[in-house]
Amino acid sequence: MGTASPGIRDLVVALFDGDEVDGAVVQRIRVGDIGPWAEAVDRSGLFGREVAAQLRQQWTEEPRALLDVLLGTAGDLTRRRWFGEWETRSVSERLIS
Repeated sequence: MGTASPGIRDLVVALFDGDEVDGAVVQRIRVGDIGPWAEAVDRSGLFGREVAAQLRQQWTEEPRALLDVLLGTAGDLTRRRWFGEWETRSVSERLIS
């Protein structure tokens, strides 16, 4: 997470630890639907408005950073699977357009 300190990243990873990642989640994030996760950060009470706004802005500009957070405690194989899915969808989108 480029704009957030490592401590903040660790808190966000902990907040979403246990959230399931599947193809639908990857697609939602790819199209910029970060709302549920941004709202969870807001509701958690762990972050001030400025930090929450920074996270929202980063995830809007770089949605892959949100996927990285959601996979924060996942094993290497799981991370490869979902980042591979992300890249496959990128290639497919370029071929279609």
